[in-house]
Amino acid sequence: MALEGSLREFPVTDIIQMVSLTKQTGAAEIKAAYRGQPTVGRIYFRGGNVVFAELDNLPTMEALLSFFSIDDGEFTFITGEPAPREEIHSSSEMIMMQGINRSDEVKLIREVLPSDDIVPRLADNPQTVNGGSINLRPEEWKLLTLINGQDDIATISRKGNISLHNTEKVIVHLLQLGLVEKQQRNVKYILYAELSELAIGVLGTTAKNLIDQSYQRAHIYIETDITPDQAYEVVVNFQKLSRLLVGPKKSDMLADQMRDRVNKLFNIR
Repeated sequence: MALEGSLREFPVTDIIQMVSLTKQTGAAEIKAAYRGQPTVGRIYFRGGNVVFAELDNLPTMEALLSFFSIDDGEFTFITGEPAPREEIHSSSEMIMMQGINRSDEVKLIREVLPSDDIVPRLADNPQTVNGGSINLRPEEWKLLTLINGQDDIATISRKGNISLHNTEKVIVHLLQLGLVEKQQRNVKYILYAELSELAIGVLGTTAKNLIDQSYQRAHIYIETDITPDQAYEVVVNFQKLSRLLVGPKKSDMLADQMRDRVNKLFNIR
């Protein structure tokens, strides 16, 4: 089956319907922008049924549903391409219902959170809807405790081990309740938090002191702005200091992860 074209003319729901009707086995490769970054993902089919999906290292079902919020890009169906594994067992009808619901949710989220540069912070004077009492679910309480006015939503998502989409949904709800307010992200705070998170995850709580020393050696203070070159200098300093504790192999691996985080934060490719 020769199936290729634009998502504007042939959205993901149509692709799934067509492959389901013709009971094809293969992969729909989709090239598009996801969350502002160019990416390539795939939806795999066996006998017309969706069995697997991959997009930006997301969990399988999250990857599949995320495709429904992408409405601009190109796709090509690769006949006979086998799935790496089969993890999806829902019917095409159920998947499309979930996907359409996800697309509607994303549209509502984007009305409140139009960019990834927004950082939530706790409201100084919380105002609940209609002055009523607050009843939060455990997931909402968990995310509320992670909001510090410095981390962006993606960082909060990672720290809470909650999907980015669900984190955004909760933040929108907290905004509607008046418990949280919006502000533009501040790169210097986010970078410090993310480097600390990476270091502590590998080396434990003592790594926080190494991060502070790395900033001091670069003559950079958390109160001041930071450039990409200065951020790289912090990483180099941390690499040197951590080598004394854990050796070059683990230190170099961690430094590479930090540089990758710097690149993403400053949109360096």
